[in-house]
Amino acid sequence: MEKPEYVRVLYKLSVSQRLAIVERIDRFGASVKDVAKEYQVPVRAIREVYKNKDKYSGRSIHRKTISKTAVRANQQRLEHAMRLSVQLAKDNDIPLTTTWLRSKAHDFAKLFNVLQFKGSSGWYHKFRTQSKIEPADAKKESSINAECGSANTEPECDPRQLLGQYRAKSTFFLVPFGLFYKCTPDAVAGYHRKVCPNGGLADHRLTILCTVNMDGSEKLPLMVIGNEKSPSSLSDIKSLPVLYRCNLCSWLCWTVLRSYIEQLDKIFQKANRKALLVMEDSPAFVNREKNIQLNAIKLLFLQSNSCFGKLQFSFIKRLKQHYRQELLNQSLESMEDDKSFNWKVTVLNAVNILARTWSGEISPAIIRSSFQEAGFSKHQKDLPNSEVHSCSTDGNGIAPELLISDWFDGYCAVDENLVCSGLRGDRAIRDIIKKSQNPSAVPVQPPNPQASLVSKDNLQAALSEIQGVLYSAENVPKDILGHFQTIQQLFDGRQSLETTKS
Repeated sequence: MEKPEYVRVLYKLSVSQRLAIVERIDRFGASVKDVAKEYQVPVRAIREVYKNKDKYSGRSIHRKTISKTAVRANQQRLEHAMRLSVQLAKDNDIPLTTTWLRSKAHDFAKLFNVLQFKGSSGWYHKFRTQSKIEPADAKKESSINAECGSANTEPECDPRQLLGQYRAKSTFFLVPFGLFYKCTPDAVAGYHRKVCPNGGLADHRLTILCTVNMDGSEKLPLMVIGNEKSPSSLSDIKSLPVLYRCNLCSWLCWTVLRSYIEQLDKIFQKANRKALLVMEDSPAFVNREKNIQLNAIKLLFLQSNSCFGKLQFSFIKRLKQHYRQELLNQSLESMEDDKSFNWKVTVLNAVNILARTWSGEISPAIIRSSFQEAGFSKHQKDLPNSEVHSCSTDGNGIAPELLISDWFDGYCAVDENLVCSGLRGDRAIRDIIKKSQNPSAVPVQPPNPQASLVSKDNLQAALSEIQGVLYSAENVPKDILGHFQTIQQLFDGRQSLETTKS
């Protein structure tokens, strides 16, 4: 009887299967017999795969290696992101320690897929030299902060006692809030429940800072913070009804807030006034008492766990309601003209609507009612509760059918929990870098044509017509009628300047 011929059986395993086998044995501790049974191959085949595991790993890495050009581009994006992050840290007075810089670099390496980044000492010293950074040692920085805190920080006092020391007219509140200014009625779903804790959607957000005293007699101009230094809609605008500032994530950072408070301090000092400036504290305002010196203003930062809780004022809600109604009206007009929602909101549109609403629709009675609802009025001696009346329905200028509409309430509250200050914006920085390196994704808008000056006769006729309308109206503030002469003098000065240049 002849013996059967021996036939060698070939077991074909792909590279991915062999890598999975090596991982099962090394990482999960599976036995060779169990793996062979799972893949239905002999034990000797599994042993041969595990014996040559370095060869298979090398083949896999070789296949997944990206080109040198892509690696170099990702490294440039990482360094660009680090420079922006360092600038953001300087704006918020974050100590640039070695540990902070290296951890931030590793975070950006993951975002930009720089797998070979190690953050070595050579890279660290090169980046520090190129960016002109003088990082502080972590131990020295902590000791310096402890010494400054013990020397310059005043002992904490009850905010109710401090509020009682100032009159309502001299007690000013800084109330920041975030606004999705591009959120038209047809785009509510895209902004719903977006909080942006990492600074995302910076192109769609604005941070508005309202400054007002408790009795509503002084409403300072709004400060609007965007992420562009000179938006296209403001390229040819020389004067604005608000203060416009720029920050990386459209956030209120300590650098912007400090300059604003110092300007207010100079104004109050010239007027020989003393004022209390109250604001809700934020993690972004680190070292706030170490690098600011004020002569006429006393700062009071309320913690979130204070007796007043989180600062929520109804006049902010009223301001958003009027803004959303204006967008709704503009969208309806656009739909009637073009039969579609083609109206796009610009920063200039948002600024004009906010300034007009702040000066005309938010009355002193609404402001006093807001402070009463928040529980601040009872701590002021010259503002008793009996003088404050609720203004929930008087003179709001909003259609009644909108006030009772659930859809309009959701439209106004689309950015209710929007973050307007913070320390980190890694994802926002990544989006900014990707946008700047892809010019085709950003539509280039032509500059606005420079507005030509109207003739003197046309201006005089327009002013006379407006004066006639105001004279025939009731309860017109006297200050408005006195501004016509100022407008005429300003126009005459511009006309003479243009004539001199020509």
